[in-house]
Amino acid sequence: MLSLKFATVPVADQARALAWYTDKLGCSVIEDVPFGSQRWIELAFPAGGSHIVLFTAPWGREPGRHICGVVFHGG
Repeated sequence: MLSLKFATVPVADQARALAWYTDKLGCSVIEDVPFGSQRWIELAFPAGGSHIVLFTAPWGREPGRHICGVVFHGG
């Protein structure tokens, strides 16, 4: 069965975005590890399901407004 594992969300400031998603939306941290010049921050929503990954917005993408990529998982 194919399912959505996570979607990537560009942000301007990873630490600030992490605080907002955890404090305001109740997300839990699945991973928070160094990833090149930034961090791999993977979050889960309280109701479960797919995860999101917060990353510093590249290529002129507007932070917090666009989902840049999705990763599927076959089970």
